[in-house]
Amino acid sequence: MLLERGYDIALLSRNPKPMDRISSYAWNIEKGTMDLGALDKTDYIIHLAGAGIADRLWSQERKKEIIDSRTQSIRLIYQNLKKLNQPIKACISSGGIGYYGNRGDELLKEESDPGIGFLPQSCIEWERAVSEGNELDLRITQFRVGMVLSRKGGGLKPLEKLSSFSVISPIGDGTQFISWIHIQDLCRMFIKAIESSEIKGIYNAVAPNPVRNREFTLALAKAMHRYSFLPSVPNFLMKTILGEMSSIILDSTRVSSEKIQHSDFEFQFKTIEKAFLDLYPN
Repeated sequence: MLLERGYDIALLSRNPKPMDRISSYAWNIEKGTMDLGALDKTDYIIHLAGAGIADRLWSQERKKEIIDSRTQSIRLIYQNLKKLNQPIKACISSGGIGYYGNRGDELLKEESDPGIGFLPQSCIEWERAVSEGNELDLRITQFRVGMVLSRKGGGLKPLEKLSSFSVISPIGDGTQFISWIHIQDLCRMFIKAIESSEIKGIYNAVAPNPVRNREFTLALAKAMHRYSFLPSVPNFLMKTILGEMSSIILDSTRVSSEKIQHSDFEFQFKTIEKAFLDLYPN
């Protein structure tokens, strides 16, 4: 989408390689090194870096890696901006609605208190690190992103694997809220933050209609032409398999999109049915 709008892109990567119409530069967060050519003529930073929250079980070592990969990466960029005295217009960063923790049916807005547990703590530390850019007089925008719906990754991938059995079941008691967003709307939201100087501070990046896990499962099963098996996968089983990481799918997080909508952002995918129809058109 950025290329379509005429932007030049400099990509920071641990393994840079030639890419069509994109300049790729090396960095190593653990060693604190970075090819400063990435910052040459840069106007905006989009910070998405971070170890996958659900890629591996949460050992203490993994928890540290999840937090460090987010906080050290943005701090490395800020350190090099200070060295170069490079003027940057804005930093737009991804965060997570894990900030709110398990809150049942409570409608959560940007000013709501954080939850308790590892997910909220990791989000708090990430947001704190990104906010250090205020010292550089940057416009800082931080999106608390919900479950991203995409065929290329995100929360649907493990569910697609389960669907190979032709049956999809709700998780836990099925009543927990899922606050989701279509990948296209999320990308458009980041571009909106680049192009609208009034968008600064914290915003929830979720669609206007969060759904309960059972409703989500039924809609996904219909879109994928699978059966939905209503008896759900019990909480104790998910906790046995995933341990503390089960909070990702068992926590109920009902998040409001009101603030970003008041900035004149228009969602293309407001309902889960429309999102799944786009992702699974056949």
